[in-house]
Amino acid sequence: MFTKKRFLVVLICILLIPLASVSSLAVLSLDEAVNSAIAKSYTVKTAQNNLRREENNSLVKSYLPTLSASGSVNESADLLHNPGDDLKYPTIHFSAGLTWKFGSNNLLVKSTGAISTLISEIALERAVNTIYSDVSTAYYNLISLKAKLLDAEDALKTARFTYERTNAMYEGSRATRLSLLQAEITYNDSEISLETARNNFENALVDFRILTGLEGDFDLPTMPSLESLDWERLDALFEENLPRVSSVRQAEATLELQELNRKNTLVENRMPSLSVNSNLTYGAVKMQDRSFDQSLDFFATATVTIPLDSYLPWTSSAAAVKNSDITVDNAKISLDSARDTLRDSLRSCLNTLESYVMRRENLSTHLSLARENYDATLDAYEKGYLSYNDLNTARTSYDTARRNITTNDASIVSTLCRFSSLLELRVEYVLDELSK
Repeated sequence: MFTKKRFLVVLICILLIPLASVSSLAVLSLDEAVNSAIAKSYTVKTAQNNLRREENNSLVKSYLPTLSASGSVNESADLLHNPGDDLKYPTIHFSAGLTWKFGSNNLLVKSTGAISTLISEIALERAVNTIYSDVSTAYYNLISLKAKLLDAEDALKTARFTYERTNAMYEGSRATRLSLLQAEITYNDSEISLETARNNFENALVDFRILTGLEGDFDLPTMPSLESLDWERLDALFEENLPRVSSVRQAEATLELQELNRKNTLVENRMPSLSVNSNLTYGAVKMQDRSFDQSLDFFATATVTIPLDSYLPWTSSAAAVKNSDITVDNAKISLDSARDTLRDSLRSCLNTLESYVMRRENLSTHLSLARENYDATLDAYEKGYLSYNDLNTARTSYDTARRNITTNDASIVSTLCRFSSLLELRVEYVLDELSK
């Protein structure tokens, strides 16, 4: 298990990004986006129907007898002995039957139905969790692209400021024409970068609308930035929620179902069964003297079936018993695989988070130094001590440091989304737990 001896306090801070104007649009919450996506999901609707079908099947009582009834009325005339006689002779027939079959497998039907219903419930839960995972990933990706768009806008402002200052210095004969051209090129490059960031955001927004079915305009929250993580709490979330994950629970339910199916196979092929058939028949035939010849018959049979062929190795019954053992073994393998795959994926998430969090501390230090270096270089440039190349290098370093912080924060949130998705937890819940 991945553990850390040190305990780091979680600081969830909001990136302070200057906005040109305050949006009047309502901020879209993750829950609203998820609910909209669920409402339009055909997968969820199908899973709901499958669950209803299993619930209907669970109402069947296989141990109850089967009742059948039939009746008929026929009329005939004796034209051979009484030609021209239109006297008809009705025949009335009514039959009722009762069939009951009981074997040891009747006792297992209720358990099998309950497990099948549970599997359908888990399938519905997984369908909803998959949608939540997809939407939350797209949601925070959209937020990160918005942050990168704002970074590009700030970079353009810096490039415009540098160009305007260089132009003023050029007009005052304190900067060369080459420096002015370089500043203009940098300004144009920043415009192109901003257009690229805007296109990336708008394309992601289109995909997000398709995924969720949302049509109206909305605003997005700012991106949370985790400067440190409580590794002990992450480990606790790992252990607490691992057994509750639907993929593991479904594998457990499947194993239980296959074990019941194996018992059913053994019962059907090796245990005796009892069947009872009974029938009550009433008949009435109208005679020539207009009287009725009536009859009432009843019979009942009881049959005990003892299967013996499953003990012979070359029979299909023996093969069915052996194959049921193999099916159970495969279900056990699937359960072990589900647990191991989930554990490996979660460990990978924790390792990735560790690298991103450690990198953010260095990036924060670098951003502070880059900002200080840019301010000092700009002052020296305006005084004529440094060239425009020196200023452009400092500006590029500052813009890159700012973008790296945004990208790293987006990676942290994205990895937390994956961690939450694997454990089928809400991202907000994980963030709240880490902030305690």
